[in-house]
Amino acid sequence: MDSDIKRKWVLHPRVDPTAYPLQEHPVFLQILANRKQLAAAVMQGETAHFFHPDYDTDLADPLLMPNMDRAVDRVAKALKGKEKIALFCDYDADGVTSATVLTHFLREFAQVEDVPVHLPDRVTEGYGLNKPTLKRFAEEGVTLVITADLGVSNTPEIDYANELGVDVVVLDHHLPPPDLDPKYIIVDPKIPGHSYPFAEYCAAAMSFTFVRAMIKKHRDVLPGYADGQEKWLLDVVSIGTVADCMPLVGENRVLVTYGLKVIAKTKRIGLKAMMEKANLTKDKLQAGSIGFILGPRINAAGRIKHANTAYELLTSTDEETVERLAEEVEKTNAERRDMTIAISEEAMEQIGDPGDQRVLFAASDNWSQGVVGIVAGRVTERFARPTFILSIREDGTVTGSARSIKGFDVVEAIRSQKELLTTFGGHKMAAGCSMLVENLEKFKEGIERYAREQLKESDLRKTLEIDMELPLSHVDWDVVDLVMKLEPTGIANPRPIFLSRGVEVAEIRTVGQGDDHLKLRLHAEACDGHGLCVGVQRDAELDPHMPVQCRASSCLMESIGFGLGNHAGDIVQGDKVDVVYEVDVNEWNGTRSIQLKIVDLQKAGAHVEEEVSEEAGGFE
Repeated sequence: MDSDIKRKWVLHPRVDPTAYPLQEHPVFLQILANRKQLAAAVMQGETAHFFHPDYDTDLADPLLMPNMDRAVDRVAKALKGKEKIALFCDYDADGVTSATVLTHFLREFAQVEDVPVHLPDRVTEGYGLNKPTLKRFAEEGVTLVITADLGVSNTPEIDYANELGVDVVVLDHHLPPPDLDPKYIIVDPKIPGHSYPFAEYCAAAMSFTFVRAMIKKHRDVLPGYADGQEKWLLDVVSIGTVADCMPLVGENRVLVTYGLKVIAKTKRIGLKAMMEKANLTKDKLQAGSIGFILGPRINAAGRIKHANTAYELLTSTDEETVERLAEEVEKTNAERRDMTIAISEEAMEQIGDPGDQRVLFAASDNWSQGVVGIVAGRVTERFARPTFILSIREDGTVTGSARSIKGFDVVEAIRSQKELLTTFGGHKMAAGCSMLVENLEKFKEGIERYAREQLKESDLRKTLEIDMELPLSHVDWDVVDLVMKLEPTGIANPRPIFLSRGVEVAEIRTVGQGDDHLKLRLHAEACDGHGLCVGVQRDAELDPHMPVQCRASSCLMESIGFGLGNHAGDIVQGDKVDVVYEVDVNEWNGTRSIQLKIVDLQKAGAHVEEEVSEEAGGFE
């Protein structure tokens, strides 16, 4: 959808490998230098923590989290006193996985039989704690509510619960309001003034940290717990972390590294069923599998119908129930995908040519609230501008989601118009808000005015950051191994992206529904059909680093460009192209071959605006 918008190619400056304290492959040194946190780790001699995360040594003391002592003490008191404890968690993938962690903790570790769990309806209840549910909990005899992925901005609702005789422990990771009263038991790494060394947790990770704290301080109230059993929770913790777009550095890297291993041998029959429906096998598990396959399916339940479906799928132990729910989740995800495509097209048409607008808006009374965030992300990706996609409801209110670009804090932009809003919240790059429809035009004007003070015209360009230029003949199994060492990759630790120029196209065709994707076979420029070739197909049992004699088409590098099918009309066999790509491995029938995932391409020598990154990396 966005492939017709040309991106500026931004190359990182080439580093001098002799100037750095590591004796490593030059390609690897360049990749490390381009990632500031990794470069800093190199200089501090701490790369082992990154490349070899250790669960036992790389996670900080959970009791260092703000208010964690108070939280575990209150929960331990409730468990000892046989109080009724309820859970109130958000409806997205982070909230669902948080609910799964806390349910397992209470049912299995604490041996609590009755655990009421409430995930709000996205449309009828909206985000956050609400008084009707708290009142119902009180009427059912609940005296303690544990929240996850919400609550830090719900102090009026917490006060209301307290009036009903219900205490509230909040496990959240969103930015707290500046005037947060310390009387509340709110555990949130964004609260200033604490000594926990890592603040980029999602709610599922916060829930897991709470479990670790309970084990450390109050193991006596956990009769069902055995040493190390909490690690089995890392399957859903890693899903919450990736699905909520947390940076895969620091402690998140530990959780996701171990979490991927747990997913591969998970005991959750619901997760197994969901993976089977999605054709996701153990050998294909990476952080990207969570981000593009598992996370969207869990999210789809809360976006289109109700998050309870995904929650019950992850927590059920009944085979028939799991099969039914897995099928329902798969169908709901397909419905979400179709709805997203349709609404994205409508929003693009409504926006038209953005001209010099700093912020884009599209609104309709016919758009599902469940997918407006995804659509906002697509529009932002296409036009490189902060975007608000809004759903106008029958009751005269407007609810929407915003996605942003680098350097523009969308929450602060929304906060600048808070007098026009009924609710708002989120992160720098993604947020949501609601208002009365009569305030919509003033809100749009105010946001555009704020953005013009913050964003220059040069900020509104689509850019593609490239780690380094590399001859295609240099893409060998050593480079593949170096790239794989960076896994799990994602936010703050992206897959390396390379540029090869003047590569000959040996074969071209389109694949996929609607011929959306581009398949190319590319000649490695160093191969003349007689020498030793790299990147070739070989039997899996052979040494993957051993070059083999060129055989006919063996020197051809397979590549796939998702969403780039429209380039097929511009390129023919024999053309030479400049290609930007990620390096991957294709495995088929016991054969392994290097495969390129094309990110962008142009005819060799064609004009695509380029620049050298001003954010020079390097080891300082």
